[in-house]
Amino acid sequence: MFKANLGFHSAQLEKQPNDTNVSDTETLRDKFPNQWAVLADKGYQGIQEYVRGFTPVKRPPHGQLTMEQERANAKLSSDRVIVENFFGRLKTLWGLVSDKYTWKRDEYNMYFQTCVALTNIHVRFNPLRNVDGDGYNQYKNRLLSIGSKVKSKNASSKAKYRENRRARIQAVLRRASTGYTSDDYDVGYEEGDDIFD
Repeated sequence: MFKANLGFHSAQLEKQPNDTNVSDTETLRDKFPNQWAVLADKGYQGIQEYVRGFTPVKRPPHGQLTMEQERANAKLSSDRVIVENFFGRLKTLWGLVSDKYTWKRDEYNMYFQTCVALTNIHVRFNPLRNVDGDGYNQYKNRLLSIGSKVKSKNASSKAKYRENRRARIQAVLRRASTGYTSDDYDVGYEEGDDIFD
């Protein structure tokens, strides 16, 4: 699938004129001088033939990785975590990208790009990493505060309603005990209701 979209990926990795002052000392710089690097997982082994890509080193059959290879894999994995977090957020927000796609194949790119764009907006307000999360925590605490105020307001409103209802019912019962009743007076409950709930 990557090879089928190689033109798109190469265009996205191409360095822009204003990128010339950015330091670039990573490997494969000589082979692909005008491209930025792609951080990929083990499923993209061999990507280095087509683009400037970095993949974890696979353990050889019946062998072990060297300490240097283990460190390089750990560093690559650490850098890729943010990408995996983004994919997790994308799949959490949009069922379209987490389930099997069953709609028209021609429209998939439009839907997928829309989901990615909306996720980018979501990430701006809700960061992917805990270290970026101060703003998110403030936003979350604000929402929790608003929610508790709404619950408190609803509870006081219900309590006031019950108090007024109890007063109306007691007034009707007092009138009934004195001999005055009216069938037109609405006491606010149906036959069989528990009148003090």
